[in-house]
Amino acid sequence: FGVFQKEFRYVSSSLSEEETLPDGNTRSIAWCVSRDSSYASLESWKILGEEQIKDLKGFLEKNNHNSFPYYDLFYSALGLTDPIAKFMVLYLVVLNLCKTGNRERQEDVDKFVLSIEPQVLTFNPFCPRKSCIPETIYTNLRNQVGHAPPNTMIQSTRIQSTREEMEKNLGGLIKITREIISRQP
Repeated sequence: FGVFQKEFRYVSSSLSEEETLPDGNTRSIAWCVSRDSSYASLESWKILGEEQIKDLKGFLEKNNHNSFPYYDLFYSALGLTDPIAKFMVLYLVVLNLCKTGNRERQEDVDKFVLSIEPQVLTFNPFCPRKSCIPETIYTNLRNQVGHAPPNTMIQSTRIQSTREEMEKNLGGLIKITREIISRQP
């Protein structure tokens, strides 16, 4: 369908059904249900042959897709219920895909984020950067967990505040993660 999806389950014993077209011809339609049990709405249907339906069923039934490790990590993150865990895994995907050579740098994440979301909230980085690229809200929140000063994460108000901010910014981070994954060869 042009987009990698996961979290499918069968609507009935068959993943597809035949539809009769106004001209009398038939076409196969693949159905799916999202996690919230609402039917997926597709603007245009792809006509599937029996072999394609068999391949699609097999693909959707797999628990992981070795050729798509970042998709698996992305969809695993979306299944997490804790906003901090979800946020940190999504940031990890972006960090890994932004790395230059063998170096993972938050500065590269911020540069990528600003290229697709120029109006994102930014801060002065804790350590000044030669490039003068500001720190985005995503890196700032990641660092509140990853580089928390001693005794600050022990305070429940601090944890709750970070959790709430991460939850508030998850939509943007999900969009960014989808974008960088879609750019992979």
